[in-house]
Amino acid sequence: MALGRTERFGTLPNWNSCGTHEQLLITGDFNIHVDIADDPDSLKLFDLLQSLGLRQHVTHAHGHTLDLIITRYSDQIVQDSPQTDRFISDHASLLRKLFHVKPVVTANVVTYKKLQSVDMDSLKNDLAASELCQKQPEE
Repeated sequence: MALGRTERFGTLPNWNSCGTHEQLLITGDFNIHVDIADDPDSLKLFDLLQSLGLRQHVTHAHGHTLDLIITRYSDQIVQDSPQTDRFISDHASLLRKLFHVKPVVTANVVTYKKLQSVDMDSLKNDLAASELCQKQPEE
């Protein structure tokens, strides 16, 4: 179901996530003709992107731009110009190379005690004597 002009910007994702430190990559078919300079929806989108420090990358070889790639100005994710692949349907596939740094995997050391080796009477006494059970809750 296509959205009307006034409904489009009310259905965008939560843009507060743009404030995170992770790299940000937003892609999709926005159905906004960003290549038409005086289109009201295009102007609203560019104002929104600019206010959030985001930019739209070129995603077309020829014709209208409907599918968008959006990143932060500070993120260097998109590496090159779009390359036209083959026509699968009435649309050509456009390929972009993305740069992504894979995070370093860190090993977590977990220590545990086998449940069978726990002295239940001692555990009950320790819990009953702990601050958890002795201290009254504050109101």
